[in-house]
Amino acid sequence: MNDAMNALFGALPMPGSGNDTPPPETVLPSLDPAGVAWDDDSWADVEPPAEEDLAAYGPDEETSAPSAADAAAVAPTWEERQAEVSALVARAQANAAAARARAGVDGSAAG
Repeated sequence: MNDAMNALFGALPMPGSGNDTPPPETVLPSLDPAGVAWDDDSWADVEPPAEEDLAAYGPDEETSAPSAADAAAVAPTWEERQAEVSALVARAQANAAAARARAGVDGSAAG
């Protein structure tokens, strides 16, 4: 791997090396392939695909909604979970207060 990296970037200047090396534009290969003009008009006569050919690329709007079973199986939202936890905490606090009252212990006094 190191040899491959050296082959690609070995002639590039290293920061702080102070060596006179050619600029990267002269060392790296050109992005313009030889003999190909980028300004040609080869895409001008391309036709869009037919509607029936597009059906293979995914569902349309009417069939993309989830079924009722899938919608019911969705995980609860954060707010729903927070409400459930709040209800559980309130019930636990009420049960603890009732247990202290039955035992005759005052929960407000520091022990």
